Amino acid sequence: MKYLKMWFLISFILILIFSGYLYALAENNNKVSARLNSNYSSINSNNNEVSLPYNLKIPKYLPRGLVFKKKTVENVGALKAVIQGWQDIKNERRFLVIIQSNDNGNTKPNEINDAKKIKIAGTDAWLLYESEGEPVKIMFWKDNCYYLVGGLNISVDDLTKVAESLFE
Repeated sequence: MKYLKMWFLISFILILIFSGYLYALAENNNKVSARLNSNYSSINSNNNEVSLPYNLKIPKYLPRGLVFKKKTVENVGALKAVIQGWQDIKNERRFLVIIQSNDNGNTKPNEINDAKKIKIAGTDAWLLYESEGEPVKIMFWKDNCYYLVGGLNISVDDLTKVAESLFE
């Protein structure tokens, strides 16, 4: 029960972060410089080095027209979540967000009960459709990490390709 309560709190916080990040991405036209080191275990943004307890994945596939926009690191208790965003340079209402954290997936949120189960990189994943005009999300756990690949005005096929490309 303790872990279930903790998962609900963490899920709620990550959803708030995701929603706020999407809003900020759509509203913010400033690019944030971020450099990844060669082993993808730390991020340097504005001279602030952040050590990560996992190897950060970078997609090898992006839908046409998207350019890198922003990268942030959020600490949620023991979890370190990296949020990466891309936006269409011609349409600010078309964007992609990838969240990765060190959540091992032992407890899953209830929202996956209403989601469509699919496979990403050989593991179970859940495709979540929100209401019309809201982002579509793919959520899954692999190698003791949580991944959320979400997008607005991006096809499910493209989101699936982005998620798969994290493991190529």
